[in-house]
Amino acid sequence: MIKEAKMTRKMKMIFYLLYAAVAIFGTLGIVALSRQCERSECGLGKGGLSDAEAYCRCAEGLMAQQGSRRPKYIAAQRYFEKSCELKYFPACEKLNEMGERYYDGDEWVVKNRRHAGELFAKACAKEAPRACYHLGACYQAGDCGLAPDPARGQELLQKACAQRVAEACLPPAAKP
Repeated sequence: MIKEAKMTRKMKMIFYLLYAAVAIFGTLGIVALSRQCERSECGLGKGGLSDAEAYCRCAEGLMAQQGSRRPKYIAAQRYFEKSCELKYFPACEKLNEMGERYYDGDEWVVKNRRHAGELFAKACAKEAPRACYHLGACYQAGDCGLAPDPARGQELLQKACAQRVAEACLPPAAKP
């Protein structure tokens, strides 16, 4: 009985040490990748990658590395924004995807519709059609921290429809 209790304590201690090591090394990996991105080692100006592609690659690396429980969205968002500002379309779409996650909230991020609206606006400004659709819907509903502006919302929905976002082409009553 005493041996079993000692064994259980030892096993718990080993488990906690392993858990701490994984958390520390996972976090260090994220910090290292973030520093790598800051020092332009993710391919900026190298290997045929444009700066925009390299920033996007860094952001995707940060999203893929999950420290203890969730990806580093804030750092990744910064790199997606840099890449999107340089008019790299896939990064703008990733900003829209991040906005969708913030809009509804999920296992990785807390629901924050105002932040979602900001991400939709940044991506839409660089011509990401799905972001324009979401931003238009936010304007029409007065959601995402935006004042209701049905005219601006309709303008954005038409822009998204012209860029083949099917949901944006539906009449207002038929939208989900």
